[in-house]
Amino acid sequence: MDAELISNTLNNMACFHLQMNYPHAALNCLERAYFLTPEDQQVLLNMCAALSSLKRHEAAFEFAKQAYANASDKNKGISVFNMGV
Repeated sequence: MDAELISNTLNNMACFHLQMNYPHAALNCLERAYFLTPEDQQVLLNMCAALSSLKRHEAAFEFAKQAYANASDKNKGISVFNMGV
């Protein structure tokens, strides 16, 4: 299977786990997705959300900064919106 497809599936599973208030399960999925696609902006932002929900705010901020740095100029505004800034 394609790494991007697997990463997208893991990212979607993580979103489900976050909605169900299982941040540890979400983080597990996201760590695997990040390994496959470390530049994926959605994976990076969801890593930020999962880590923040686990009160690991400094680590979350690092992923937020990476997502912003990787964003194209067109997507920088979306990144800031998703980060809640």
